[in-house]
Amino acid sequence: MKGTDVRYGWIITSLCFILLIIGLNSCDEQQPFQPPDPVDKFLHGRVTDDVGNPIPNVAVMIYSQDAAIGGGNYQASLVTDNEGEWEETLSIAITQTYTIVYSRSGLLDLIQSQIVPLGVPDTVDVGTVAIPPADIDDTLRVVLTWASVPPDLDAHLTGPKGDGSRFHIYWGNRVASSTDGEPIAELISDRRNGFGPETIGIKKLIPGSDNYRFSVHNYSRNQVEGDTTLVGLSNARVRVFSPHGLEHEFSISGDDGPPTSVGNTWRVFEINGETGEITFVNQMYDGISFDEEEVFRIEEKPERLTIPGK
Repeated sequence: MKGTDVRYGWIITSLCFILLIIGLNSCDEQQPFQPPDPVDKFLHGRVTDDVGNPIPNVAVMIYSQDAAIGGGNYQASLVTDNEGEWEETLSIAITQTYTIVYSRSGLLDLIQSQIVPLGVPDTVDVGTVAIPPADIDDTLRVVLTWASVPPDLDAHLTGPKGDGSRFHIYWGNRVASSTDGEPIAELISDRRNGFGPETIGIKKLIPGSDNYRFSVHNYSRNQVEGDTTLVGLSNARVRVFSPHGLEHEFSISGDDGPPTSVGNTWRVFEINGETGEITFVNQMYDGISFDEEEVFRIEEKPERLTIPGK
C-alpha cells in the first residue's frame, strides 16, 4: 500500500505541475500583443529618360500596398532633384510592399512595386527608373536598367525582316531595316558604366516564320562560363512600353527570376509578330559570346543551356 500511495502521490504532483504551467501560459495569452517598435528605412532612387539623362521635377508618390492609388492616402509625396534623384524616410513595423508612382508632363507614367524589409539594410536602393517620353512613335520600346555591377550589360533583339532572314540589333549593329529600306528596330541607348538604360525601339512588327526575341548579355563577363553576377548582383529589370504606357515588366531578381543563377545571358521574352503577344521566356544561357548570333536567333540551343547546380 505504501508503494501505491507513493505512486499516486507522484501522479498528483505531476498533474498539479502541468496545470500550473497551463495557467501561466493562459495568463501570458491574456496579455495584449505588443507590436514591434517601428524602424526608419531610408529609400533612394533615380529617374532618367530612356537614354540616361537625369529628369528633375518628376512627381514621386509612395503608397502602401493596401492604399487606393489616387485617393490621397499616400505615404509620401516628393519630386526628383536636378540630378533626377529622390530620397524619403519611411517608418515601418513589418516588411512592407509599396507602390511607387512616377509622373511628369511629357513622360509616360510608370508604376513600380518595391519591397521594404523590416531587417537590414536600413537603406533601400530603389534603383534607376528610365522613362520614355509620352510622344514615342515606336510600336514598342524596350528599356533595360540594372545596378552598378556588372558595369556593362547589353540588350539584344532579333526578329524577322520579312524576306525569310532575321535581323540582330545590339551595340555592334544599331539599326535594322526591311528589304525595302523601311526601319524595323534600332538601338537608342547603349550604356557601359552600370545602371543603364539600354533602350531598343521596335518600329513595327513583321509577321514571319519566327518570333522577335529580346535577351540581356553580360558583356562584362563575355564568354565566361559559370557566371553568377548577372542573376546575383545586377538586379536587371526590363520594361516594355507602348505609346499608352508601361505594358510589361520583367525582373531577374526575386521570385519571378530564372530558375538557375548561372549564366551570362538572360533570354527575357519573345514577341509574336502576328499577334503582338509577349511571352516571358526567363531562360539562362552559359558562356555566351556577344557575336554568337545563332544563340540570340534560335529558339533554344540545348547544348548551351545552363544545368542547375553547375
